[in-house]
Amino acid sequence: MSDWGRFFAILVIVATGFTLLACGLKGGSYPSTDINFLVPFAPGGATDAVSRKLTQEAEPLLKGKFVVVNKPGASGTLAVAEVIKAKPDGYTIGLTGIGQLALQPQVSQLPYGGPEDCQPILNVVELPNALFVQSQASWKTLKDFMEDAKKQPDQIRVATTGKLTAGSMIMQELNSFSDVKITSVPFTTGAGEATTALLGGHIEALITEPGPLLNQVQAGKLRLLAVMQGDRLDSLSDVPSAAEQIGYKSTVPVPSYAIIAPKGIDKDIIDKLYKTFSDAAQGAGFKQFAKDNAMKIAVLSPDDLTKRMKACWPIYAKLIKEVDLGESTK
Repeated sequence: MSDWGRFFAILVIVATGFTLLACGLKGGSYPSTDINFLVPFAPGGATDAVSRKLTQEAEPLLKGKFVVVNKPGASGTLAVAEVIKAKPDGYTIGLTGIGQLALQPQVSQLPYGGPEDCQPILNVVELPNALFVQSQASWKTLKDFMEDAKKQPDQIRVATTGKLTAGSMIMQELNSFSDVKITSVPFTTGAGEATTALLGGHIEALITEPGPLLNQVQAGKLRLLAVMQGDRLDSLSDVPSAAEQIGYKSTVPVPSYAIIAPKGIDKDIIDKLYKTFSDAAQGAGFKQFAKDNAMKIAVLSPDDLTKRMKACWPIYAKLIKEVDLGESTK
């Protein structure tokens, strides 16, 4: 080969390398390694179940592998902070409730300030809270439960999955609505530990998303007294709502789970993750999972999810004032 031939071949190789590099930076070869998927609570709760099923359905679509990592602590904000502070290369993302982004920054000093500090990928599901008691408890309905609570101020303990979660706010709102004094007991690692406490008789009730506890209901160990937000669920049509039983209509936003990434992530990667998880969430496998776990599939795009999180901010600010969780810091 002549010198000019060698020179031309080198130019082709260099140009090809730059092209491949550019494609990689723009998400063309993404993912080239495993993706860490952070879960804000310990195994045994709804966030863990959703994360594992969704990533399982997403892997063949993305042609990549997700490593699900449970990062419980600080009512779910520990994992959110870690995602927000991660390198914006698409290899650290995670699941969160909207409350971790739109509620908790208003009442706690956190490493992030609100929804604007992350890159939303999509909303996945909505999960209205429900109230559970042991199957041998005397309460057959929410009305029975509230009448007993009125007779025994501060004696009935209801577990929540954190001080600043939807369940906690519902219980405080319910106390005010019914003029009772029910004691909330926060379990900040998630519903798994709280369920163990309920089954062991250490607390009298638990308010959380119903999915992970339905097997305990089917096994005859727990009883579902009421859906605490909205109307009856299609998958739990025999369980009356709190509005039906006692006239209580929660103003607390229905919890929903969203996937987020650090700000600054390349748009091509955002688009690829959105399409992957959107297709996975609306596939047959995840649809059946959602039905079995009393969840409503509610896919929102990054833009629509951003709007929803911002809209929740003033709603939470109003609730904070009304239920006396603390003063807003914003």
